[in-house]
Amino acid sequence: MADISLSGAQHHVDGIQASYMAQVQRRRLYGGLTLLIFVVLMVSGFNIADDRNAGGF
Repeated sequence: MADISLSGAQHHVDGIQASYMAQVQRRRLYGGLTLLIFVVLMVSGFNIADDRNAGGF
């Protein structure tokens, strides 16, 4: 009887762990996308600023 309850507890822990790992993967994906968008915006901003200031001095 104790074996059944331990098996159920292990199944519950496995579910929690799978949910946590899915959350970690989503967080890494969103963090990576945010970083990529930030870099693209910075590069495009530098290019626009360089084009507007070229030859002005």
